[in-house]
Amino acid sequence: MFLFRSNNKLSNIDFSYLIITFLIIIYFTITYSPPIISLWESAEIYLDFLPTDKRLMVLSISEDPVTSGHFNNSFGYAFLIVSRYISDIFGNHLSIIRIPSTIYGLFALALFFIIIKKWFDFKLAILSILLLATNQYFLIFQHLLLPQMATLLMMFFLIFRFQKFNEKQNFYTIILLGLAFCLCSLNYITGRLFAVSIIFYYFLIHNNLHLLKISTFKDVFSKKRAKNFLYLLISIVLIFTILYPGNIFLFFSKEFIMPSIRIGEYNPGLFEIINNI
Repeated sequence: MFLFRSNNKLSNIDFSYLIITFLIIIYFTITYSPPIISLWESAEIYLDFLPTDKRLMVLSISEDPVTSGHFNNSFGYAFLIVSRYISDIFGNHLSIIRIPSTIYGLFALALFFIIIKKWFDFKLAILSILLLATNQYFLIFQHLLLPQMATLLMMFFLIFRFQKFNEKQNFYTIILLGLAFCLCSLNYITGRLFAVSIIFYYFLIHNNLHLLKISTFKDVFSKKRAKNFLYLLISIVLIFTILYPGNIFLFFSKEFIMPSIRIGEYNPGLFEIINNI
């Protein structure tokens, strides 16, 4: 729980609002359960639940980071394969199969609340998570065994760790920022593009940067920022290696953000990838 700890104390009124919001979110989470299996979800369930093949939960970067993570990748998405292990214990019911996505969605809402509260205030954070929790697209993906909800959770986790890194830049926050970057890169392609964008945002865009004032560039290209970038890169490499050594080969190739498998589908060229980011 140290990842979510905050020094701001809630008043009794704020706590009451938080409880009411939590009950509303739980209500929508429980009552919304589509009985029909979606097209790409069917492929994910079929491959994850083959009786003859119980896949290992390997935290590898997908070679083909799409809605179903098994194509051209023998491992698939570990955050979805966990559903097979849960179902083996509690039963192969559709609501059981989708438990991981539901949990990812609830944690994503919790992180979203913390992020908005830190940037703005309590009331806006409450309104934000209510809008997100009742959003139709969010509800759909929260109740399907697809990588979008796990990806959203990791994107929020990366923003959260980026906030912490900006507050206090030390070895501890750099390591956790590197961990968030790695986890965000394991699933859907959006997570990779987002992770790279966040890092570029910090190291190439500075609060004091003014294109017409050369003196401000010294802050952007300072030794401290260069050292932080080096430490972050080292931590990312080490964490990727610990998760799965094969990650390194994909990370240091253009396939990381421009997978050639899908080059004609959504990344036909350099300008298109920039547009996606």
